[in-house]
Amino acid sequence: MTEINRRQLLLRGAFGAGGLASLPAILAACGGSGGIEGQSAESDAAPASVDQTLAEKFVLSNWPLYIDIDEETKKSPTLEGFTAETGVPVEYIEDINSNEEFFGIVQGPLSQGQFVRDMAIPTGYAVVKLKDLGYLEQFDTASIPNLANISIPAPPWNEGFAYGVPWQSYMTGIAYNSSKIAEAPTVEELLTDPALKGKVTLLNSMNDTMGVLLQAQGYSSETINPDEFDATIEVLQKAVDDGQIRQFTGNDYTGPLSKGDLFACLAWSGDVIQLQADDPGLMFSIPETGGGIATDYMCILKGGSVYTSSVFANYVLDPARAAQLSLGINYISPVAASKAEAEKVDPDVASNQLIYPDQATLDKLQEFDPAVVNDPAYNEKFQAVIGA
Repeated sequence: MTEINRRQLLLRGAFGAGGLASLPAILAACGGSGGIEGQSAESDAAPASVDQTLAEKFVLSNWPLYIDIDEETKKSPTLEGFTAETGVPVEYIEDINSNEEFFGIVQGPLSQGQFVRDMAIPTGYAVVKLKDLGYLEQFDTASIPNLANISIPAPPWNEGFAYGVPWQSYMTGIAYNSSKIAEAPTVEELLTDPALKGKVTLLNSMNDTMGVLLQAQGYSSETINPDEFDATIEVLQKAVDDGQIRQFTGNDYTGPLSKGDLFACLAWSGDVIQLQADDPGLMFSIPETGGGIATDYMCILKGGSVYTSSVFANYVLDPARAAQLSLGINYISPVAASKAEAEKVDPDVASNQLIYPDQATLDKLQEFDPAVVNDPAYNEKFQAVIGA
């Protein structure tokens, strides 16, 4: 994976109440398929008691470019602040390049009852999969009074945020290098334009890639019709067969895009804003045909410290700390009250539609059908095309 320099920009944003009034409706079922079905009453019952002892070390897995970094110290104010307040050092591991790859990393050890990490921050549908396999601990919600600050509703699989506490929401759209192409390509151009042949990557997560492609075909990605899905798979397969698509990636599109090896790609909004610190010629666009939106969740992997993880979740849900985090990573915070705190640092944060999307931007976004995300039949079709 290409190493990316992370900078703490002055242009930062946070999730705001005014322009995002309808975001809860968009995110309400974010990422999951009602994973409570099929779970036993025992497995979903709240733990009787939680040991209120902090761990000697807190091990956290996250995505690249997904934590605040101080320009001078090269350390995370969020992680350093948590350690200063609790005395617990954090072992921070950037090894979630994609949800699918991370599941492959942890599945074996977790299936054998081995400790892997205390906490990880995958996307909602991946949290559902981990939960349904019995690989998650429940949060000690009594130790997280700041759950009251969350401004998006808990999805059906996550009542009371017992299994997943929102970290950030993100948008999926098209990133491009303006030194290589003058304007944002359409989705159709990504798939067919000879000038882009071999210079395009798509994402290896079905919800992100198929969500955008379905909308480009004129279909909904919120409620997926099997025939429409199959028709869109055929469009994707043709682009692959024609050599149009260079690769299907996780976060590792960032390096080639910066270098100009890629001209355009499907990308996540916050990544591009961070990369613009070193290269303002990197651009991000929501396709006119529609983009995607989803939420990543903090979750406790089996055998992880429930109390320490819960204390950490409570720490980052404080409005001032949530603002600090959003200012550092440029994604959409689940804490609406963080906007007022962020504006104290940069009163212009609301002008950036990638970190403070207005209603017009939100109207272009759809959340991928949660019933499809973990359906093996759909996944097999997608995996067959991308060669996974």
